[in-house]
Amino acid sequence: MLAGNLVSTLTGGSVHAVCSLLRPQNYDWDTTKQITMVEKDKADLPAGEFGEEKLRKARTWIIKWGLGFTILIVILWPLLTLPAGEFNLGYFTFWTVIAVAWGTVGSAVIIALPLVESWEIIRNVCLGMITKDRLMEKVEELNFKLNSIILAIPEAERVYLLEKEKKKEEASERQA
Repeated sequence: MLAGNLVSTLTGGSVHAVCSLLRPQNYDWDTTKQITMVEKDKADLPAGEFGEEKLRKARTWIIKWGLGFTILIVILWPLLTLPAGEFNLGYFTFWTVIAVAWGTVGSAVIIALPLVESWEIIRNVCLGMITKDRLMEKVEELNFKLNSIILAIPEAERVYLLEKEKKKEEASERQA
């Protein structure tokens, strides 16, 4: 069973790695640096957050821990069960408790982290249901972002102005 799981899990990655090495795409990543950022307020971001050195360190960290954790979960974890042979009730209970704990902690993390990350937005929505001040602030922020997009994409501005003119004409025809 372990061999079958390892073969099925590792075959896809191996095929992908071999194909990528034989026929690389050589993508020019400079085009991604030309993407216009629409964020209004960058005060909360450190100056070097998107610097090459910081991104290189992040890449190294991700590869090191991602590869290490993958080897641990895909290869070493199943190997730890081999010496036991056939599981007795105590050993089976031990592994079941570990699996349930793993699932519980994982579930708590995937539920809690998005709530913590989005807490300010959730708070603003709740406050917005009570007061209109937050709503106006968000409308102004959204308007700024849309204007930034329109300025970044000239075709979008042209379409917007045509639609706006068309609606004005329709409104004046209805009034006449």
